[in-house]
Amino acid sequence: MFFILLGSAFFCLFNETLLSVGDDLLMRQFNLDYVTVQWTMSGFLVAMSVTVPLLAFFINGYSTKLVFCTALSLSCIGLAIDFFSPTFWILIVGRVIEGLGAGFITPLLFFSALTLFSPKHRGHVISICGIACGLGPSLAPSYSGAILNSKADWHFIFLLPFFAALLFLSLSVFFVKDISPHKSPSPDGLSVLETVFSFPCVIVGIELLSNKNLWGFPVLAVGLIVLSFWIGRQFSLGRKKRDGVLVDLFSISKKPVLIGLLLISCLQIANMCLSVVYPMAIEPGFALSPEASSSMLMAPLAISQLFALLAGKIYDKWGAKSLLFSGFSLLILGFLALSFSRKTSRGALVFTFIAALLCFIGVALSTLAVESSIFAFLPSRAADLSTSEQESMQIGGAVGSAACMAIFQACAPVSSNPESYLSAFATLSIVMTCIYVVCLALSWIVAQAKPAGEVEK
Repeated sequence: MFFILLGSAFFCLFNETLLSVGDDLLMRQFNLDYVTVQWTMSGFLVAMSVTVPLLAFFINGYSTKLVFCTALSLSCIGLAIDFFSPTFWILIVGRVIEGLGAGFITPLLFFSALTLFSPKHRGHVISICGIACGLGPSLAPSYSGAILNSKADWHFIFLLPFFAALLFLSLSVFFVKDISPHKSPSPDGLSVLETVFSFPCVIVGIELLSNKNLWGFPVLAVGLIVLSFWIGRQFSLGRKKRDGVLVDLFSISKKPVLIGLLLISCLQIANMCLSVVYPMAIEPGFALSPEASSSMLMAPLAISQLFALLAGKIYDKWGAKSLLFSGFSLLILGFLALSFSRKTSRGALVFTFIAALLCFIGVALSTLAVESSIFAFLPSRAADLSTSEQESMQIGGAVGSAACMAIFQACAPVSSNPESYLSAFATLSIVMTCIYVVCLALSWIVAQAKPAGEVEK
């Protein structure tokens, strides 16, 4: 069952960045501008922002197998639509349906992992889940690039994830068992409406602002207002022990948990900085080919996943303190080093690679430590906490992507020389260094808090 969940999460998140290298091709084929073609990813993320907050309710109220099969069925339907899509907007419909399925899968993976395995294996299991979720969107551009470089039609990009999702859907019929608690028979209607309206507005508003569209301000403002009502309503329903609560925010509103969710959002900002802006800086800065630029990204990412696997064992044996401090310290050191990388020499390229590797390892260690810690504080609320964690990552990623891109573009005009691209990223790295100095201080509160088992003793 765990293998099926892992594989499904990998391929569902694999779909997120599946078209990221095909933007130029789609722009030419459908005569679109860059802002419009970005909706191949934005539509996916907006759909995820709707289903992620609903997942805790569905896990608590319905069969695990039913929720899982529904999610994979949506992914298969979306991928099939995309494969046969004759127009751009039908392609977007398929991407939205894929996003609806992916929004269920990731929180379900973490909830199931924490339910299936004993607490003494928590760190190791969460590290494996994190690797599957992290490698999916990271490997997809390389796969898509290989398909497009072979001169195949871009529609064939969707075949592999479709058959993978279909395979895991077939296996789930036999091997996925029901581990849901079966409560909350009907959702609170107003909470559902607020969910459907608030989270998409926040994501769309951020996306519009990142493209310098002033309509982003009112859309984001409306989204934040409705989101504040949603948060208040979930907290109130949880405090009153009312049926129909989507995410019981009252039960997870402990100080170290809230700080942990904030840290996860900040770590997602680092992920977006390294996976989106970093390649945009080094490719023109060092005159690299797209393949070399991809290697400069993939190699440190792959190495960091080995450290994440090791970190899970360390957490299970010695706890979170050492991982929290070492992870955030490596992040600070890595971004501080990148802030000095402003030259275009070969030695500077090696220096930049090492600094990026430190950042990737820092993200891997810190994310594992924070996730394992907050789940240790509230093991009985795994569904609500997993949902909150994934939504924090999604909003942190959207905010991080827009903010990092805005800072980078402000410092590096399109017509600038190669060194100015590195200089712009160096300026961004200074900002990132300051963020993780604050995160290192906040991690002390998480490190000092006692897990639920120790509190009971």
